[in-house]
Amino acid sequence: MHSDMRFSGHLVALRLATTRIADTFFTWGLRNGERGRAVSRNKDPIPWERHLAWFKAFTEVHGQALYIVDIPAMQGLRIGTGRIHHVDQDDCEISYMLSEAATGQGVGTWLVAQLCKKASHFHYANVIAEVQPDNLTSCHVLEKNGFHLESTNTSDLIRYQKSLA
Repeated sequence: MHSDMRFSGHLVALRLATTRIADTFFTWGLRNGERGRAVSRNKDPIPWERHLAWFKAFTEVHGQALYIVDIPAMQGLRIGTGRIHHVDQDDCEISYMLSEAATGQGVGTWLVAQLCKKASHFHYANVIAEVQPDNLTSCHVLEKNGFHLESTNTSDLIRYQKSLA
């Protein structure tokens, strides 16, 4: 899998999210949009204040990271997010979300590969991802990245796992 990704002819970058208002507002807006709520565990809109508190707390935990996918040559246009969430010493869970413009362009496949590389830097042995049963695109993206179906009975979600060992 190539580490370079292009979108609209421009190089795509993956960078750590910051608590700058632009990053927090982007992640909040992407998550609260109709498409974001449709693929999230919690379908309810998240109030800005709650998102801000979550964002700050999440980024302070060792072994967790929130990333922004952007295009530096287009004034840092943000097109997605990726997250690594600490589960236990050996396992982490990843999740990701793309803007509508970025879907179907290979960005999701690239992003999941990058998140797995980042997870290995945290010394996780396994990566878990849970998706809605009707989110066939994410199922395909995970399978292309070497994830294997683990369970279909996890709170109405499909659970995938990949070993990094």
